[in-house]
Order: sequence, then structure tokens, then C-alpha cells
Amino acid sequence: MKKIIFTVGVLLASYGASAQGFYGDFNVGYGLGLPNYVMGTTRTVTLSPTLVTTDVKDENIYGSIGQGFNLALTPGYMINEHIGIELGFNYFMGAQKTIQETKTNNASIHSTRKAQSNQLRLIPSVVVSSGGDKISVYAKGGLVLPVMGVTNIEIDGSELVMTGGGLMTKTTHVESEFKGKVSLGFRGTLGVDYLINDRLSMFGELQQTNLFIKQDKNTIVAYKVNGVDVLGTFTGDQKETIYVDEINSQSKPNEALAGKTNFNQFGINVGVKYRF
Repeated sequence: MKKIIFTVGVLLASYGASAQGFYGDFNVGYGLGLPNYVMGTTRTVTLSPTLVTTDVKDENIYGSIGQGFNLALTPGYMINEHIGIELGFNYFMGAQKTIQETKTNNASIHSTRKAQSNQLRLIPSVVVSSGGDKISVYAKGGLVLPVMGVTNIEIDGSELVMTGGGLMTKTTHVESEFKGKVSLGFRGTLGVDYLINDRLSMFGELQQTNLFIKQDKNTIVAYKVNGVDVLGTFTGDQKETIYVDEINSQSKPNEALAGKTNFNQFGINVGVKYRF
């Protein structure tokens, strides 16, 4: 009897040991901006034939700048067959989203404001796995910490203006870079892993990221009127906006109230994992 108990104990110990160890995975994926929030508005101005405003309509624009592609490299360690820890290095390449628009019924005025973001993120997580010889189901829960990145804003506008030679179209193109303060988000993942051999497996997973980044500053990097660069005529304060939590009579002209930008994402990832 003692020999049987000893043999079973050795088998269980060796099985647990085989499930332990370091691994690394690489995955790619795409996510939609969900859940979405109000990003901005679309304003439609109705003008009469004599250019008198007869109606103004505002509509919310819903979405998230978190929509886009993900590339990730993730080293990890399984403490036992069911519990592990990992640190993901995630590069996010966002889709360009319209966050503001103004237009008229006769096209005499039209302007759009679009945003697109790129970020490098650290994602430390805890892994809980079902284990299994071939197929295992796992869940992850972790933090999302953007460490580098910028949100690029492009504003394009056109309007009819009266000049000495009659009506002409004036165009404006502005580019700026938004940077955020240190912010912390959360990510939850549910996936399935298929073992190809003792070392290599492939996996697919669904993930939900909840992340809001507080605005820090916005810097204008290009300003063109009718194709002519006029940024050189701007002062330093005119080029840069600093975001703060309070504005009063002592505030600087280039200070504005800070807001938070929505980077929520619901997506799918596929990848390969190698066990060392």
C-alpha cells in the first residue's frame, strides 16, 4: 500500500512539474471600439439662398479611439498547471476616427476633426488555465499601462469667402499631437490553446480592454492655409495647449480644462506560444 501511495505521489509531482515553466507567445489581433461613448458632435447648419441661417442641428458621434490593430509579445511563467503570470508588450495601431464635423446644406462650410493613436503598452496579467493534454481553456485578468504613444489630430476645413475677385474657397489643414498623463486601464481575456507538440501551441482569444487616458498637452505641428505653411507665425503658447483641472482668472491663455479620451476595445487575437 505504501508503495502504491508513493508511486502515485511521484506521478502527480512529475505531472505538476511538467506543467510549470517559462513560455513566450506572439499574437496579432483587431478590436472594435466597444463599449463606445460620446466622442464629439456633428453640426449641420441649414442656410437659405441668401445665406441666412434657418436651422442648426447637432448630433452626437459615438465610438472609441481604441479601435485598431494589436501586436503583442508576451513572456510568462506557469507556476503550476492552472496558475501563471505574464507581462505583455503590446503595440496598438489605432484606426482614424472622426470626432468632430461641421457642415452646411450648400457645402459653403465644411470641417472635420479626426484622431488616430499609436501606443506601446505594458500588460501584466494573472493566468488561470483549465489544463489538459491537447486543448486548454484559459482566462486572464490584468492591468493596461501605456508607456509611450501619441494621438494624432488632423483638422481639415473649407469655406467660401468673399475677396476682391469674388468668391473663393479658403482651405485650412492643421495637424497636432496629443499626449496623455500616466493612466491605468484593465483587460480581461478568454481563450483556447491547442497543443501542437510538447513545445509549440496555437491559440485564439477574445479580449476586452477598458482604458481612459487623461489629456496632458496638445502641440500643433503643422498649420496650412490654402496650402501655405503659416505655423512659423505662431508663438509658443499658440502652438501648445496645456490641460489642467481648474481654470481661473490667473490661468495662462494656453491652459484648458482636461478631459479623458476613450480607448476601450473589444477584440480577437490569434497567436503561437512556445514553452521553454
